[in-house]
Amino acid sequence: MDNTKWGYRLPSRFGHNGLAALGRLLQGVFAKALVFAALALWLMPGSSFDMDLIAMKGGVTVGLLMLAIACYRNSKARPPEVHVDLIRKEVRVVERSGRKSLLKKFYRFSDLGAMYVRDHALHLHAPEGEILAVLKLDPDVETQLG
Repeated sequence: MDNTKWGYRLPSRFGHNGLAALGRLLQGVFAKALVFAALALWLMPGSSFDMDLIAMKGGVTVGLLMLAIACYRNSKARPPEVHVDLIRKEVRVVERSGRKSLLKKFYRFSDLGAMYVRDHALHLHAPEGEILAVLKLDPDVETQLG
């Protein structure tokens, strides 16, 4: 948990267990294999450059490269952070990607019925009792929150 001038930053562990890490590793490997396959369509010995095949190979290459970019970007995904802003009186769920931050959701304190930590997660509830979000927390953060 990081104290800031506006409130608290709570790192989340959502999607960062062993199985999720293995999945991200496999997506990175798969992305590299797709790029290799796209290049192999054109560079393998005996590959044909007939006019009939060039359009088809170009389409397949573009498709493989787009899929490779999607897999690569997902393999670099980080878990969201929870920002409890005491000045603006809101809770924000923020995804970080490199230096960029993307606001996924935010809840005003007035929109929350309850906010508590239980079962290694931060629970956010609407005033009617409906669950708005459940975000897994780092064990160190949970200990600091009490």
